[in-house]
Formats: sequence, structure tokens, C-alpha cells
Amino acid sequence: GPTGLLSVAKVLESSGAVGWIEKGDFITMGRLGERYSSVPANTRNDRLVGAFRALPLLEFDLHNCALAKEPLMATSQLGLSVDFLRRSSSVLRRKHVDKLYCRERTKLISLSRRMSQNDSWKAILENGEEIISERVILATGAQPRGVPRACREEERGADFFLEHDELVVPDRCDSLDLDENGIINQGIAIVGGSHSGMLAVANEPIDLQKADYDPHTGQIATGLYGVGIAFPEVWVDPGGYREPRVGFANSFVTHLERLLAADDEDRREFTLACPS
Repeated sequence: GPTGLLSVAKVLESSGAVGWIEKGDFITMGRLGERYSSVPANTRNDRLVGAFRALPLLEFDLHNCALAKEPLMATSQLGLSVDFLRRSSSVLRRKHVDKLYCRERTKLISLSRRMSQNDSWKAILENGEEIISERVILATGAQPRGVPRACREEERGADFFLEHDELVVPDRCDSLDLDENGIINQGIAIVGGSHSGMLAVANEPIDLQKADYDPHTGQIATGLYGVGIAFPEVWVDPGGYREPRVGFANSFVTHLERLLAADDEDRREFTLACPS
């Protein structure tokens, strides 16, 4: 997805090699590209452009990108960002084939620490391949929760339940004919305000729900980090209000830089304490 791509582009700037694992197709751009291209973005165009230009390996071209031609202080459909990211993904994989170990349409079925091997991580893929790495970034994405079965069975006075994507995606919402069916006049109750269902990695030894996740550095454990909507950075505004930041604007690039800087510092300390 988008945060996975941005993470790879950032890590490639300073890393010798990167293993890039995607359970779907690279070109799809995750759930965002698959389902939400027609949804209006909640981030201004100038901030999106700034984030993309902050990562040189994405090769953002102001003259050949539809997003850059939109009013900078306005917002546009997510599809414009998705189109650019798809092109950048293809360029990245073509130009950096010597540094990228890419695998798509395969799942990560286990992730474990190798305590006796410099605290590195071993990832086993669905196809049987193994990847050894000193650090891992999880950009697993998230999906909205479905309506609880108990609510569906009891109905609680509702005629029927509408799923998240049926109301969020304009094209799907239009196809429901809510006005024609008289539903608008009856009123609609919306429960919940965020994407909260995390896509868990099957059979992972670490319980990510109970892990000591640091929302400032993105660290879950030594050498293991989380980014994106499943592991949001928590930001405190000048008024003291705390909120998760999950978009891919400049703040996300800054978050990646802080994550990598903290990891490099930890690794230097580890090397000094345990010289080989």
C-alpha cells in the first residue's frame, strides 16, 4: 500500500538492500487503491505534493502528474494520489532491482527474533522462502470492523445495517438508492469514527495487540517497527489534543526519518556494547 511504498523509498536512501513483501499485487496499492480511489482525500493537495517530493526516489514530476495540476489548497479524489504511487512503485522496482528483493501475492506467515544472531529477525513467507533482516517495518494496513453478529441478529429496531464502504465510497453509496427507498427520511445512525480493525499477520509469535508500541518512534520491539493506519503516529497539537496521524503527508515522511534515526542510534549503542 501507500505507506509501504513510502517506507521502502525512504529506507532505500540509506540501506544496502530491502526485502519488500506484499500479500496482494504491488500495482493495486492496497485497500486504498482497490476500494477508495473515488473517495475525497482529507489532506490538501499541497501537503500530498510536498510529501511525494520529499522522497526523491519516487520521482515526482510536477509537469506530468495530474495531482500537481489540481488547486494546491484544495483536496482531490484519492485516485490521483494512487495513480502517481502506482507509477512510482513500478519505477522503483525497475530501477532498483539490485537493491530490492520483491515478492508479491504471498503472505508473511511468521516473524520471530533470532536472539543468538545479533537480535535479527526471521520472516517466513507463505511460499516457503525465508528472509533474515536486522529490522522490520510493518505497514500492514487496516480495514473497518463489520457489524457485530449480535447486533445483526437482534436488529435492535433497525431495518438493516449498512457497511462502512457502502457509505464512504461515493459510487457504492449512490447505488444504494437511499432516498428512493425512504431510508434518508428514517435517519441513519453511524457508529464508530475510525478504521480500527488491524490486519493481523497469521500465526505471528508476537501478539501485536499487546505489544508495547511507541506511537512516537513507531517501535514495537527491538528492530521491529509499525507504520500506517494500523500503527499510527500519535500527535499532540498546541492545544494539547492528541490524535493519530495516518495520512501520507509530510508528517509521515518526518515520522519515517525519526523512526530510522532512532533505529540507527539503538544499533550504534548495541554495537558498542557487544563488539564482534
